[in-house]
Amino acid sequence: MHLITCRSTATRLEAARDRRRCMGIDVRDIDKIIEVLRNAHQNLVIEQLRVTHPGVDDNGIWFFKNPATGIETQLESSTGNCPFLIESNRNSEREYANTIPQAISIVTAVLGF
Repeated sequence: MHLITCRSTATRLEAARDRRRCMGIDVRDIDKIIEVLRNAHQNLVIEQLRVTHPGVDDNGIWFFKNPATGIETQLESSTGNCPFLIESNRNSEREYANTIPQAISIVTAVLGF
């Protein structure tokens, strides 16, 4: 058995993704989006909504924050797969991303990277 010890958020996310792959579980679109954005922008802060009742409450919201500007955007999908509803604290616009590249492009543009 191979144990993975994680020290950072990025490492924990990568370890979780690797465990899912090893178990034959499909990787969700949000996992691919997080991987690409984290690799491109090392200082990006990414958090998933923490709910009061896991398994009952919908935790399908991920927050992406550019610490240099304070701009935050969120991707929402109850399944973690496309399409995603995208909103930010920059303006009141709501956008939809139907593909992984579209989600990455919108988040990158909104955060000012």
